[in-house]
Amino acid sequence: MAEQKDPAKTLDAGWSTRVSDSKLFVEFSLQQDPIDFSKTLGESKARSVLPSIEIELATTLGESKQKAIIPSERLTSLVNPELTPRYVLQKLLGEGAMGEVLLARDLDIGRDVALKRILSNTKDPVFMARFIDEIRLMGKLEHPNIAPIYDVGLDENDQVFFVMRFVNGKTLDSIIKLLRAGDLATHNAFPFMRRLEIFVGILHALEFAHAKGILHRDIKPENVMVGEHGEVAVMDWGIARGIETENQSGEDNENSSPNTDRFAKTQVGGIVGTPLYMSPEQATGHSTDLDARSDLYSSFVLLFEFLTLERLIQDVNSVVDVVMKITRDPVPELDLEAWNHPEQPGIPFTLRHFIRRGLRKDKELRFQNATEVIKEVEFIFSGHVRVECSATFLKRAEAEFNDYIALHPKKGMVIIFSVPTFILSLIIAVIILAI
Repeated sequence: MAEQKDPAKTLDAGWSTRVSDSKLFVEFSLQQDPIDFSKTLGESKARSVLPSIEIELATTLGESKQKAIIPSERLTSLVNPELTPRYVLQKLLGEGAMGEVLLARDLDIGRDVALKRILSNTKDPVFMARFIDEIRLMGKLEHPNIAPIYDVGLDENDQVFFVMRFVNGKTLDSIIKLLRAGDLATHNAFPFMRRLEIFVGILHALEFAHAKGILHRDIKPENVMVGEHGEVAVMDWGIARGIETENQSGEDNENSSPNTDRFAKTQVGGIVGTPLYMSPEQATGHSTDLDARSDLYSSFVLLFEFLTLERLIQDVNSVVDVVMKITRDPVPELDLEAWNHPEQPGIPFTLRHFIRRGLRKDKELRFQNATEVIKEVEFIFSGHVRVECSATFLKRAEAEFNDYIALHPKKGMVIIFSVPTFILSLIIAVIILAI
């Protein structure tokens, strides 16, 4: 009869090592029946693990052997997760109406993650249901412009939490504040075309979510992250819902404070979302009428602020004031003072027309889906814009002329030299006539 080997001593496995925190972190997958490793070592032994343990590992590479040092806290976490938590909380990243997001360290993998959980003083079952819905919705949203969910569980207080990718960067809200303050480095890093590229990243996230039948319902600068490498991620899907799902009803809480900033915070009453960035249909509580065009309207409100550095809705004292402005104020005029902020050049007319179309009150007159908006942005980048005024006519003419030169270089050279000669002759003729 073959001798039985103790699986706690002999690990016949394929091994790989990686360096984490200047120590070798060992991963192993047994090539035998799964075993409860924590029971093999025993809880008492797991607790008394020395600061560092030398483990002899039989590798799959011939007869050679390899030694590695596993930090005791890592080994305890691997052996018995109940003894050492996998996630170590580090600092608060942000707080919303019903939850908070914290920076945490994943000890098992050795990376920083973002951990979101319901606020400890929140006992409302409706909030809990929404939180569970957020987890399930995010599980469907695997996209480069949406932070993916990694894990879900209960903390020591039996509070539900989930873990997602940590985007190391800045919120669009903080970038706008720096631009508004005239920070030169930020203005150099975010010219108009770069801001438009970030907007496209938001559109790609919405395009994907809408294709999955999901509305975000809370698009605003605070919920968009720009990573240190330029990546764009749409965050906080806490009040997202399926397009066909009817919204929960409730009462609005009106506050008479004149501070407009509080209307830039997410509301979870009868009108769900952030008042200053809502579409007309969302602001009036017509939840069953919401579709992709509502999220797109909110994205254009965001773009208006990102480009002009001014909020679209200002001078309001209550939610009612906000709703009245959203539903009744006209689309920003082309000569609006906000288009010319003192800390930057004036907004090009091409972009003014683009934003005006995205902010129309009648959703039938707006862009109908994110794909359509992305194509329009591509036209803007190429210069092939819609001709809507003299400025856009000149922009389009320049693009068409450049295209012609690229296709007919010889004829283009003739035109390039002929046009200045013609203009110069015309000027001389006018001068002679004037004399």
